Amino acid sequence: MKQINKLKKELQSEFLTIRSTKLFKIIMVLIAFLLPLLIEKYQFTTEPFNIYRYIIFLLLSLFISFHLIFDIRKMYEYMYKKRYIIGICLFAFLVIFQYHGSSIVIYEDAIEPSSFVSYGGPLAGSGKEIRSDEWAGATPTLLSQGVSKNNYSLVNKSIMGGNVNNYNVNLFPGLPTKSYDALLFPKRIGFLFLPTENAFSWYWYIEYFLLFFASFEFCMLITKKKKFWSLISAVSITFAAAVQWWDFTNMLYHGMFAILLFDKLLRSKKMSTKILCSIGIGYFGAGYVLTLYPAFAVPFAYFFLGIIIWLLATLKVDHKIRDVFLTIGIAIVTMTVLLFPIFWNSMDVFNLMNSTLYPGARFSTGGSGWQNLYNYVIGIIAPYVNINNPSESSTFMGLYPLPLLIGLILLIKNRKKWKEDLLLPILMIVIVFLSIWDYIPLPAVVSKISLLFLSTVERCNIAVTFTSMILMFHILANYANKEKINYKNIIYFVFAFLFVCFAYYIDNSLYSFTSVKRTLLIFVLLVPIVYMLLSLKHNKFAGIMIALVILITGLSVHPLNRTLNSIYDKPVSKKIQQISKEDPDAIWYSAYASIYVPNYALANGATVLNSVNYYPNYDLINKLDSEHKYEEVWNRYAHIYGEIINEKTKYELIQSDYYKLQLNVNDLCNLNIKYIISYVPNLNDKSNRRVTIDRIYGNENMYIYKNQCSY
Repeated sequence: MKQINKLKKELQSEFLTIRSTKLFKIIMVLIAFLLPLLIEKYQFTTEPFNIYRYIIFLLLSLFISFHLIFDIRKMYEYMYKKRYIIGICLFAFLVIFQYHGSSIVIYEDAIEPSSFVSYGGPLAGSGKEIRSDEWAGATPTLLSQGVSKNNYSLVNKSIMGGNVNNYNVNLFPGLPTKSYDALLFPKRIGFLFLPTENAFSWYWYIEYFLLFFASFEFCMLITKKKKFWSLISAVSITFAAAVQWWDFTNMLYHGMFAILLFDKLLRSKKMSTKILCSIGIGYFGAGYVLTLYPAFAVPFAYFFLGIIIWLLATLKVDHKIRDVFLTIGIAIVTMTVLLFPIFWNSMDVFNLMNSTLYPGARFSTGGSGWQNLYNYVIGIIAPYVNINNPSESSTFMGLYPLPLLIGLILLIKNRKKWKEDLLLPILMIVIVFLSIWDYIPLPAVVSKISLLFLSTVERCNIAVTFTSMILMFHILANYANKEKINYKNIIYFVFAFLFVCFAYYIDNSLYSFTSVKRTLLIFVLLVPIVYMLLSLKHNKFAGIMIALVILITGLSVHPLNRTLNSIYDKPVSKKIQQISKEDPDAIWYSAYASIYVPNYALANGATVLNSVNYYPNYDLINKLDSEHKYEEVWNRYAHIYGEIINEKTKYELIQSDYYKLQLNVNDLCNLNIKYIISYVPNLNDKSNRRVTIDRIYGNENMYIYKNQCSY
C-alpha cells in the first residue's frame, strides 16, 4: 500500500510538472480546437460544416481542456469570483447568435419537407413531438404577438379568429406586452427592445440562467457557503429532468430569490435594508403567484415554508418578531400593488379559465400515483427511448425514499445534537407530509385546508423528489463518513443493489422499459451512487456523478437550435405572410391538417379561427352551438382539428386537450372565414351554391384556398 501511495504521488508530481510547461498548454488548446472539427466531420456526416455548432462544441472543449491546463482549485475559485460576469457573457453570446432549444425544428419535416431552409434543422439533438404545447402551441402564439397588427399590445387580434379582442393576454396565454407588466416576467422583456429572433433566444434562456444563479446562492445558504455542493446542487436543479420537461423555472427561482432576501433581512441591522428586502420579497412573491399553476406552486410552497421556519429558528438571535411582521406587511402591500392591476385587467379571461372543464375544474384528494416518486430511474433513459409521455415521467433525482431513511438514522444517532441541524428534520417533515398525500387519499376538508386539492399526486411528486434531492445533498455535504474500509461496505453495496432493484421494479411496472442494455446502464449508474450515499464515503465523487448523470440527461431533452427559419422561411410561410399583409383582417381556418398547422399560420401573421384555444371562444360557440349541446367538448384549453362537412356542425372530443370541429360548409360564410389552409389538394369539391372554394396555393403537402360567399 505504501509503495502504491508513493507511486501515486510521484505520478501526480510528474503530471504537475508537465502541465506547467507552455508546450503542454499549447497542445491542449490545439486539441480543444481540433476536437469540434472531428465531431463535425464524423458525427454530422450528412450535414455541411456549421460554424455555429462548431463554436458551441469549441467552448465546451476549451472548458474541459482548462481542467488539465490550470490548477482546478484556482480555476473554479476564479470562476466563482467572476461568476456573474461569466454568466452574463455566456447569456449574451446565446442571444446575439440566436440560439434556442425550441422543438420548432419539427416543422422542417412536417411543413413542405423538401423545401430547404437555412439553419432550420437542429445543430444537435432532436425536436420532441411530445412537447407539442411548446412548439405547436406556445411558441407560435408568442410569435403572433409580434406581427404588425398586434405589435405587443394588451390584446391579440390573431388568436382564436380574432374574436377575443377584449381579453388581456398578459396572464392567458401569457404573451409579452408593451406595459409595466413585462417587468414581472423577465423572459418577456427581450421582445420590448430586441429583434424577434434574438428576443426569442432571450425568452428561451434567461430563466435557466436566473434559476442556476438562484439555486447556487440558495444552496450556498443551506450548505453554509460550501461552494462545491452549491455548484453541484445548482447544476442538478437547473438540468433536472423535471425542470427541462416541465419548464417551471420561474416558480423555483422566484421562491429561491425570495428566501435569499428573507435571510438577508433577518441578518441585517439597518431598517432601510429590511424595507428594501421586504419590497424584493413582495416582487418575487408576485412572480411566484403569476406562475398561475397551483398544481406545482402549492406543494412547493410547503418546501419554501419549511426553509422559512428553519431560518427563523436558526437566526432567532439576529432578528425581532416585529421584523417578521414588517416583512409580511410590506411584502403583501408590494404584491397587491403589482398584482391587482394585472388580475383586474385580466379578470374576464381569468374567470373563463377557472370555469373550464380542463384545466380549470380540479379537486384532488390524493392517494394514487405514488409510483411516480421512483421516476428518477426512467429519467436516466427517458430522452433516448420511446415512452408514452416523458414529461409525466420526469422528476428530480432525489433517490426517494433513501435520503429520508438515512436522515432518520442520522437523527437517531445524533439525537442529543439534532438542534444543531434543524434543516435535516424540517426537510424530512416536508417529505413525509407531502408523501402521505401521495399514498393515502385525504378527507376533502383536509385537502381544502391544505390547498393540496389544487394539485395532483403526479405534480406533488415533483415537489417531494425535489425536497428529497435537497435533503440528499445536505446529507452528503455535512455527514461524511471517515471510517476505514470494513465489512459494512459489503452490506452497503448489497443494500444499494437491492434498493435499485426495488426502484427499478416499481418504475418498470409503469413504463415497461426493460431491456438488457437499459437495465445494465441504470444499475451501473445508480448502484454506485446509492452505495456512496449509504456509506457516506467519497461524498464529492458521488455529487459529481449525480450532477453528470443529470446534466447529460437534462441536456438531451431540448435540441440545440438557432433562428426561427423553420417557421418563417418555408414557401408556404412566405405566402401566408403575403396574404396576411394584404388582407390583415381576414379569418383563416385549418381543415384536414395536423393540429400544428393552424398555429403555424398564426405565427406567420394569419388570424386563425382554430388556433389553440386557451379558453372557450364564446363568440364562436354562440354561433355554432347556441344551446351548448357540446359544452363538455369545447369548454377547455384545446388544440382543434378542423374538418368541413355538409351536415350540421358538430364537435368530437379526442383527448383532454384536443377536439375535432366538423364545420358545416355554409358556416364558413357565417363565420366570415376567407382562407383555408389544408393538407388536402382538392377542397374545391366542397363548394356549393353559396360557397365557392378556390385553391390559390399548392406546394408539396400544403394548400391554401380562398373562400367566396354568395348571399
